[in-house]
Amino acid sequence: PSSAGPWNSTEITHAEGNRGMDALAFLKDVMHHVLPYLQPWPLARSVVVCDNVSLHHAHGGLLRALVEAHGAKLLFLPT
Repeated sequence: PSSAGPWNSTEITHAEGNRGMDALAFLKDVMHHVLPYLQPWPLARSVVVCDNVSLHHAHGGLLRALVEAHGAKLLFLPT
């Protein structure tokens, strides 16, 4: 794993040689770099907006559970 950018995101190299992020690395980054700043709805910083890439929906909706546990809302862009 390597770190990149101001968020220190976790990037992985897949077996095929492609670089990117898997669902667990994404959730780890959310837990460390997003959740600590969330506030309950309708306060500022109470909405997380994601596109519909599969890793945002991975692990049975764990991202939604994590966001909503902080009282915030998770919204997905229309497909």
